[in-house]
Formats: sequence, C-alpha cells, structure tokens
Amino acid sequence: MSQHVLIAFPDFRKLFIGRLISCVGDKFFTIAIAWWVLITFPDDGKMKLALLMAFNVVPVVIFGPMMGTLTDRWNKKHAMIAADVVRGVLLFLLAYMMYSDNINMPIIYLISFLLAMMGPLFDTATQSSISILTDAKNTPAAVSMNSSVTQVAAVVGALIGGALIHWSGVTGAILFNACAYMLSLVFIFGIKTPLISTAQRESFIKQFKEGFQYLVKYPAIYSLLISFAALNLFFAPITLFIPIMTRDVLMAEANVLAMLEASLAGGAVLLTIYLSFVNNTKSIYPKLGISSVIMGISLIGIAMTTSLVLIMLYLFIIGMALAYTNATSMALFQKEVPQAIKGRFFAVLFTVAFAVMPFSYMLVGIVLQHISVQMAIGICGVAVAILAGVLVLIPRIDIQNNIEDITPSKET
Repeated sequence: MSQHVLIAFPDFRKLFIGRLISCVGDKFFTIAIAWWVLITFPDDGKMKLALLMAFNVVPVVIFGPMMGTLTDRWNKKHAMIAADVVRGVLLFLLAYMMYSDNINMPIIYLISFLLAMMGPLFDTATQSSISILTDAKNTPAAVSMNSSVTQVAAVVGALIGGALIHWSGVTGAILFNACAYMLSLVFIFGIKTPLISTAQRESFIKQFKEGFQYLVKYPAIYSLLISFAALNLFFAPITLFIPIMTRDVLMAEANVLAMLEASLAGGAVLLTIYLSFVNNTKSIYPKLGISSVIMGISLIGIAMTTSLVLIMLYLFIIGMALAYTNATSMALFQKEVPQAIKGRFFAVLFTVAFAVMPFSYMLVGIVLQHISVQMAIGICGVAVAILAGVLVLIPRIDIQNNIEDITPSKET
C-alpha cells in the first residue's frame, strides 16, 4: 500500500503545515472581526460587514493576474515568504491600533484590502508548487489535501476561536493571526525542493497576456470558470449570511457563530480527506452538477428552519459538496495546465471566480435592508440549484490527454 501524500513528500508536508497554521489564525480573525462589526454597529452593521467582505475580494480581482505573472517569474518559495511577511506586519499594526483604541472602519477597510492583495501571491505560488513538490500520480491527492487546509483550519479555528475571542477579545485574535504568519514562515523556509521559475524570461506584459490567451484558446476551460463564477454570485454570500443569521435568527452569541462555521468546514474536511485517498477522475461533470444541486437544496433547507441542529446539518452537507467541487476542479486543472503557466492560470482562475463576489456582497447587503436573511438565503439556494444545470451543458475537458502548452511569444 502506497504512503499517504503527507508522509511520502516531506516538503509538501511543510507547505501543508505552514498553510494550516496561518489559516487557523485567519479564521480567528474572520470570526472576531465579523462579530465586532455587527456588535459595534447594530443599526448598519450588515451593510458595513458586506462592504468589508467586498474589500477582501476586490484586490483578488484587480491584482490576481499580476500576482500570478510574478509567481511564474519568481522563485515560488520567495513569493510565499514575501506574502507572509507583509501580511504579518499588517496584522501586528492592526492589533496595536485595536489595543490603543485608535481604530475605525476606514482603517479596517484599508488593512483588509492590503491583506487581501497579498493573498493571490501566496495562493498562486502554492497551487503552482504542488506538482513540483509531489509527482504526477499523487498530485490529485495532494490537491485534495491542499484544498482541505482552509476547511481544517476553519474547524480548528471555529472550535477554539470563540473561547479565544472571549478571553482575549478581537485584539487577541488579530495578534494570534499575525503570529501564525510568522510561524508559517518557519515551515516555508524549511522547504528544500527548488521552486524556481520554469517560464521563459520574457517581458512582464507578454507573460501577463499569456495567462488570458491560454483561456481563450481552450473554451472547455474558460466555460468551466465562467460557470463557477455564475454559481459564486449566489453561493458566496453564505459567509455573510452565517454571522447575520446567528444574530438575527438564532439570537445567539459568537460561540454559536463558531459552531456554524465549524459545521460548514467539518463537512468539507471529511470529504477532502476521503478524496485524498481515491483517484476521482471519472464522470467529473455530472458529479460537479450534482454537488451544486445539493448545495442549492441545502441552502433552501436553511431558509426554511430556525433549528440550530438542522442548520448545522445543512451547513455540514454544503461543506461536503463544496469540498468536492473545489478539490475535483483543482485536480483537473493541475493535470491539464502546463507547469510554466500555472501561476498565471490560477491567478486568472481566482480572478474570474472572485470577480462577481464584491457585487454579490454589496447586492446582498442592500437586499437585507428590505427582506429577511432567510428569504435571501432561499433565493440564493434556488438560483444555485438552477445554475447547476449549466455544468452538464458546457464543453468538457478531455481528461485523457493533457492540453498542450501555448507557444510563448518571442522577444523581437
């Protein structure tokens, strides 16, 4: 029996642990800051929280392709180190401002924007390093484990985040996140496998354009990305719905918010761990459609109940379906996209998928001023279930043969 990917590849294990530590800190920060906004601004907290979430996404859309191009040009290890250092410094600064009571929403918006700007640099470097740190046979399992990092971190962060926030407040949660980035650096520094660029040394602008040219050349890939973006328009607000539902529907405190977050992440963890042991490459498109339908129906279920147990169950199911969609699609892209262009490709992928999210958050923030959060969740659930049918109709990637590389443009 072959070894699990985390045992067989030490450098991939270091990357996994480093990401896990920083993501646990991120979860503490996310729960703490969302609850702080809703409690500090009881009248217009929903709109402020929606705007904050938009500020967390806009940089991915604006700077994502640029960061992906830099990842393909730079040593990927250096890119990850730079991203962690910048984010750690920003969070130490925010923690100090919180501690000194010299904080307001514009400052939080600005720091959140800068933090999110570094995300694509780290994420694209991570995604484009997986196939280097493992091998072709184990790449799908490695992708599943890498996809599970945020979910595992969400479970751990949610389970102990409530207690930490109660004990140390928002400032403590932010400080923990800053320290987590510094600890993550230790593991990233420990990676010994060379993660140097394999892309040809052409001009930045030409390499930047090639990321988009690659998508245009393969309709099956950009059709899948556009489908995910359409689904994201109605599914992304789940991160906004959960804290609002905790306060307005369940009339509960931050500990219940942590339980709901843990339920969503727990389902994702369970399925991603399972997928890390299997080769999931058959009937991908029908399964993606089914998982999207399950997400839509579960959202409708949440909209129709006020039971904490049922809401947690539906969120657990949503987490499983979401994990399947993410892990399967990422494994497919890892297999098909050439190594030299992966940084740019994943940057464009994140840009397309995230492009609708600021609009989605702002629209939901406005809508929630006029309808209940449960009605909004129900509408999104119906839309997700209907859009799932698109995945059955779009052109399909031939998973039997790798897509050939684009021919890089030459300097003249």
